[in-house]
Amino acid sequence: MSERKEGIDQKVIKQLIRKIPNSHQSGTVYHDITPIWKDYQYFDTSIKTMVALLSAPKTKFDVVVAIEAAGWIYGSAIAYALMKPFVPVVEVGTSMADVKRSNALLPSAVETENYEMLNEDDGKMHLQSMVIHKDALEPGQKVVIVDEMIATGKSAEATAHLIEKMGGSVEKIIALFDIEELGGCQYLKAVGYKVGTCVTY
Repeated sequence: MSERKEGIDQKVIKQLIRKIPNSHQSGTVYHDITPIWKDYQYFDTSIKTMVALLSAPKTKFDVVVAIEAAGWIYGSAIAYALMKPFVPVVEVGTSMADVKRSNALLPSAVETENYEMLNEDDGKMHLQSMVIHKDALEPGQKVVIVDEMIATGKSAEATAHLIEKMGGSVEKIIALFDIEELGGCQYLKAVGYKVGTCVTY
């Protein structure tokens, strides 16, 4: 775990996240967080545990920026709890279907950051993009990035670059969990970002 020892809440969260082997590629595992959402008390616990990542030490920020899709759920809940604005970021592939979906989710003018991402199904690198509305942030705003998971850290890094391109600063990147063997938290710290997660696998 990236910042503190696991307490009771973190252990409950870890037990509820369901591991499902990827049938397309041997050795990779999906982490299913939907069992947490089936019980409002567990969901509430997971939100409060993520909020706590911003209070010890206290992170001063203006806006929550969250990565599609489960990141939106936690990002909007955290923004509501802390009375901060919420900004969604869409992850887009190269297919026409991906582009159309992005245009539907973010129909106004957008800013884009391209990066390469390992596809778990075929084991190959694929071009991806992070997309945000151009008017979503003001220059000088301090941002917390939220996602449900940190794996390689590439999605979070691309989102951070997107925010910086728009004149904002990234105060911290937080997620419900990280996968230690993929090294995302360490990578993000090495390139200069503060990182916090609730549990580690």
